[in-house]
Amino acid sequence: MFKRFAFSFFSFCLVAILSMSSVFASNENQYIDAKGNYYNPITKESFTWKNDSVTLDSARTAKSFTFTIRNSLTSGYFRLSRSNAKIIMTTAYFCNYLGDMRSGNSGHRYTIDLQRKATLFSSNPAHFTCPTTNVTKNLGGGFSKTDQYSIYITNNDSLSPGLYIHGEGKVVAW
Repeated sequence: MFKRFAFSFFSFCLVAILSMSSVFASNENQYIDAKGNYYNPITKESFTWKNDSVTLDSARTAKSFTFTIRNSLTSGYFRLSRSNAKIIMTTAYFCNYLGDMRSGNSGHRYTIDLQRKATLFSSNPAHFTCPTTNVTKNLGGGFSKTDQYSIYITNNDSLSPGLYIHGEGKVVAW
C-alpha cells in the first residue's frame, strides 16, 4: 500500500514539475515580436530595433536599438554580417516609466551582453555606466555569420523606485 501511494505521489510531483517548467519556458519570451522587439507591459521594460542592418561602408554594418530597463531583458535573435563586433552606446540616461528624464546615481552600472543562441557560456559583455554619451566597447572577433545572437541587457545596481535606464545604441559588425 505504501509503495503504491509513494509511486502515485512521486508521479504526481513529476508531472507537476514538468508542467511548471514548460509554462515558465513558454512565458520567457512572450513579449518578443516577430522583429525581435521586446515589450513587457507589466514592468514597462522594452527593447526595440530601430532598423534592419544598415551598411556603413564596405567593411561595416550596424543594427541600431533602443531600450528601457529596470532589471533586465533579452532581445530577439539576429545575425552578424562579419566576424568582429562592437557595441556603441550613443546615449543612456535615467528616466521614469513615461520616458521623462530624471536624475540618478552617476556611475550606475549596466551591461550589454551579446550572446550566441543555444550555446552555453557564450558571453560577450560590454560594461557601461549611466549616464552614457558616445561610448564604444569592442567585443573582438570570433563571431559567426551563420549563428544567431541576442542582446541581453542587465542593470548591475539597484535603482530607486520608479527609475529606469533608457539607452540608444548599435551593434556594429566588421
